[in-house]
Amino acid sequence: MTDTNRRYELAYHLDGTKTPEEVPALHASVEQIVTSHGGIIVESKAPEATRLSYPIQHQRSSFFGWCHFTLEDTDQLALIDEALRLTKEVLRHIVLTLDERVAEAHSRARSRTPRAAQPDMDAQLDSAMNDVA
Repeated sequence: MTDTNRRYELAYHLDGTKTPEEVPALHASVEQIVTSHGGIIVESKAPEATRLSYPIQHQRSSFFGWCHFTLEDTDQLALIDEALRLTKEVLRHIVLTLDERVAEAHSRARSRTPRAAQPDMDAQLDSAMNDVA
């Protein structure tokens, strides 16, 4: 089955016994797996150390990362999945199809600058609390 540029999210946990210096190379190898099967990386988050809620392959910590990518040939998803399963440094992974509306909202939210705090917010809250009391 072939689709035109479907967008996906790959989330993964890398081996927590690796050093932080080794993680960028592992991250690059995960992205290489995606791109070698025709994927185009749209957005990516470098893996960060995290404590796991439960052990994965007898490990209590990992490096968690993710990337969004587009893929024209959906038949390649099975090959990407297989390559990630065979990569021993990848403890666990999942590939999700992103709804276009969610992907657009995510992109807009990342490009938006945070609103400045309103200077009189404390006064408004105090006034509201006095009205209730």
